[in-house]
Amino acid sequence: MGIGDHEGGLVIVIVDETVRAGLLIGGRPFRGVHGLAGQIGDMRSGVDGASLNEVATLPSLKEYLAAHPGETDGWVAIAARHLHEAVLAISGFIAPGAILIGGALPDDVFEAIIARLSRERDDKIRDLVIAPWIPSVRRASFPWAGVAVGAALRPFSETLLPDDRP
Repeated sequence: MGIGDHEGGLVIVIVDETVRAGLLIGGRPFRGVHGLAGQIGDMRSGVDGASLNEVATLPSLKEYLAAHPGETDGWVAIAARHLHEAVLAISGFIAPGAILIGGALPDDVFEAIIARLSRERDDKIRDLVIAPWIPSVRRASFPWAGVAVGAALRPFSETLLPDDRP
């Protein structure tokens, strides 16, 4: 995909009705023993212990906008703080070469979340000597159709691209 280290893998976080993460490790999707790898929406984080599904999804954004019409900054701050903790957990255990984020949120909201995640990452690196292992989070290409495009490309990847692993 031209991103990250082939051996380091890639994590794609999808934010829509729930929060999920797709894991590509060594160029192959990782499903977990029960096929539930990447189901991170129920992960509790932050000082409030809220799950990602409660504070960082399209329904939670709609609920926030109903109470605060036209104002997304407060929701972005909360969602980004919780997503940053998920990024830290993913980075600490999997150490991916790259983390991408995409899904059904409006473009300006995704851009604000990514900017906020970058600031949180920079603060961690500045404050902790051990933090440079945290990869930057970037916007996924085709944010609305990324999952479908990735699934459609998978058979071509398996058939046409040689597996260079021993």
